[in-house]
Amino acid sequence: MKYVVYGSPRCAYCNSAKDLLDHKGLEYEYRDISQNEEWKEFLMSSGFRTVPQIFVEGGAEKPYIGGYDSLCAHLQSS
Repeated sequence: MKYVVYGSPRCAYCNSAKDLLDHKGLEYEYRDISQNEEWKEFLMSSGFRTVPQIFVEGGAEKPYIGGYDSLCAHLQSS
């Protein structure tokens, strides 16, 4: 299972999400939407207007987690 974090470099919550995943030793991929128009378009077309937006790839029952607070809650319940 791998987490996917869509974010931007100046976003404190994005950096906190990455730090939390690092601290827990969990695999993740960071997708900087300021450097990739396709990733940004994916979020916009899905109705997301803020970052981070965090997903799980690889057999997760619920692939969309949400933002930083939702990630914290998800990891506490796991």
